[in-house]
Amino acid sequence: MSDITDYLIGLNKLGIRHEVLEHPELKEATDVQAYFGDDLSGSCPTLIMKAGDKFIALVKRGDVRLDSAKLKKVLGATSLRMANAEEFEGSTGVPVGAARVYNPGLLTLLDKSVFEREFLNGGSGSFTVTVKYKTEDLKKIPGVIEVDATERENMKIFIAKQVKKKFLDLDVVILAVNNIRVNKDEVLTNERTAPLVAKMGNDTFFENPVFKAFNRFCESLSSRNKKDFPSVENLYRRFEKRGKFPRVNNIVDIVNLVALESFIPLGVFDLDQIKGDMMMRYSKPGEEFRSLGGDIEYLPAGLLVISDEEKILNLFPFQDSIYPNITKRTKNIVILGDVVEGIDIEDTKKAVTKAGNLVMELAGGKKGNLETSEVREDDLKVQMITKVKQGEKKRIFAGMRPTGRLHLGNYLGSAKGMLELQNNPDYETTYMVVDLHGITTPYDRSTYQQSIREVLLDYLAIGLDPDKSVLTVQSLVPEHIELAYLLSTVTTIAKMSHLPTYKEKVKQFPEHNTVALLNYPILMAADILIYKAELVPVGVDQEPHLEVAREIARRMNADYGTDFPEPQRFATKGEYVPSLLGEGKMSKSVEGSYISLTDDLQMIMGKLAKAPTDAGGPGEVPKTGPVANLFKFVELFVPNRLEYYAGMYGRGKLRYVEMKEELARAIYEEIKPIQEKRNEIERRDREENYVIRVIEEGAKRARAVAAETVAEVKKKMGLLIS
Repeated sequence: MSDITDYLIGLNKLGIRHEVLEHPELKEATDVQAYFGDDLSGSCPTLIMKAGDKFIALVKRGDVRLDSAKLKKVLGATSLRMANAEEFEGSTGVPVGAARVYNPGLLTLLDKSVFEREFLNGGSGSFTVTVKYKTEDLKKIPGVIEVDATERENMKIFIAKQVKKKFLDLDVVILAVNNIRVNKDEVLTNERTAPLVAKMGNDTFFENPVFKAFNRFCESLSSRNKKDFPSVENLYRRFEKRGKFPRVNNIVDIVNLVALESFIPLGVFDLDQIKGDMMMRYSKPGEEFRSLGGDIEYLPAGLLVISDEEKILNLFPFQDSIYPNITKRTKNIVILGDVVEGIDIEDTKKAVTKAGNLVMELAGGKKGNLETSEVREDDLKVQMITKVKQGEKKRIFAGMRPTGRLHLGNYLGSAKGMLELQNNPDYETTYMVVDLHGITTPYDRSTYQQSIREVLLDYLAIGLDPDKSVLTVQSLVPEHIELAYLLSTVTTIAKMSHLPTYKEKVKQFPEHNTVALLNYPILMAADILIYKAELVPVGVDQEPHLEVAREIARRMNADYGTDFPEPQRFATKGEYVPSLLGEGKMSKSVEGSYISLTDDLQMIMGKLAKAPTDAGGPGEVPKTGPVANLFKFVELFVPNRLEYYAGMYGRGKLRYVEMKEELARAIYEEIKPIQEKRNEIERRDREENYVIRVIEEGAKRARAVAAETVAEVKKKMGLLIS
């Protein structure tokens, strides 16, 4: 590695974070990536080119194609070509095929595709060493220019053999359209939608043979896939409910229009968010699906899904994930059309082509080739789909303040997410009552220990299992405090004092503006980083503190070479549970706003009865306020009744008494098993001191990991003599 030492020193001076990867002598990027279990989408080759009379270096992702015309336009060059071997070596000083990402003396261009991955493997000047670059840091290359100079190659979509065996007529047609413009403009004029509106008002809409064929296919799927309406029917019902064409953005609207005109189920994905090719296959047990709202669900086996080589894109045929969603940043799209028994593939091709042509007419762009699905024996790179390599587990940390008994907001806001993670074999979970955080603001010393015990009992009743998770109390693991001090050496007072949460607490407790309160986020960062946790199931209000943890991790990694991950928030479906009073969220500090997990049916009915309402319509359900909050509860506890109650409200016939009674019974059925288990655990605690045994055993397990991390950090910081 001596021949690349100077290059690595140069990267360090620029602040470009990187990792050195050694391997046998390999000259082809595909071979290098295969050696590390990846493909070209994980690489960033550097192209040495001659633009006019100057040499330039273009860094792009390995799975995208250079668009020479776009690059010439960016550079204002009349000619553009690849450097020959002599020019390559003369301008870079390294052999052909070993180009470095950083080339002093050459103008460096970074293609936008580079920033779609957090890390990419690139050249080092050696055929036995590859450098893994932090892509965001490549912006630190002197004089670098960010450009849009590539487009995706035509992708393919495969159908797993076992899926095709069951659904012989199942096919998918796809069409890529590059360089489009996304906006909120209503590009579909009344003239375009009028024929459709007339057709949709006709009672024979549901009699169309194509529509019927797709419904029969949906009926043949597993029960999980049948919970929603098929796509065309869902569009129709949205139209019927609103009385106008449902609009999202120009791209989605165009595709929806063609779907409703043709009855062919169509979808559209952001092409740049898809890694490699797509596959229609069956889900695997515990596989992660992240919905458009950001909620994470762990799927059972056997659901029909469309995935890329890394993640699930769609629960076929009803629900898209958040990843390929069309946004204002989307530049390249892929339109998908479905073929099932009773639908002619030529009709689907016509519909997909029509949608592509209309996109080009109204949003610009250039079409690729129409592709039809192919049958494939395997499920692409199945080992990559779970995101967790065989034998490895992601670490999770969550802390619970000992503020007393839990309410419904605590349960849905974080506890359910904690259970999902605990019960997934891909994760290693550590959960703590963070009693040290609790003393940063005024507290009652005489009842504090009992509050800690109450929280532990509630979480055990909810389902936290000491055999599956580490469950303990923060102060029993003193390494947290030691690491917090070490982390404070890279954290400024200005940063901590400007956090909104700190300012709010100072206003709330002006006589308690302590160093401990100021350092609260640093201790929280230590709580997470000491276990090298990657996911933290907390509410969105904790995002500023998580960002502090990420910043500290980045600083420690850059300054001392530690390997802390940057923790991300794990969102649960009911993470925001509204107050019963009509404003804000459910909070124990606001009397009458919450439902406790100990409440019986009559108490819940009484609290809901006091929840403010209005006259019950007519019109659209309000988006904010007391009525919106009640409908949020319906969504959380009786989602199958949401459409019914919205319809009753729209006609001015909603009876809140009926809604509140149904809600109360559904909420009670949810928390009743928790109450029963809590009684059982309290009995066990009285008989065998169960809670103390759980937290002491948990502390031993936690300290084994925590002590190792602290020792590692102290060594990196030069504090341990070896």
